[in-house]
Amino acid sequence: MTRIITALGAALVATAILSAPLGAQTNPPATPPAATPATPPAATPAPSEPSTIDKIKKMTKSEWSKVRAEWRKNKDKYATCRDKAKQDNLKGTKRWAAIYDCMAAQ
Repeated sequence: MTRIITALGAALVATAILSAPLGAQTNPPATPPAATPATPPAATPAPSEPSTIDKIKKMTKSEWSKVRAEWRKNKDKYATCRDKAKQDNLKGTKRWAAIYDCMAAQ
């Protein structure tokens, strides 16, 4: 009989201990946020034109082929830009964006 009472007591204590964290995880009652003085939002300049990566991502395959064909006409410049992007270990869109910027700048 004492074993049964001890086992039930241990089960009761274990249940109480394990259920205590569940009560701590309930959401606290909603309180209004502390009043803060209203500050005007920071003025952000409107982007005048999209970034190079955005331009490249929006290009169709035919547009991209035309651009690359134009670049290949100037083999020296294209090779220099391509090699520079390769040296910088750029991959994918970042690599093509670097080549695009390089070809447009020179």
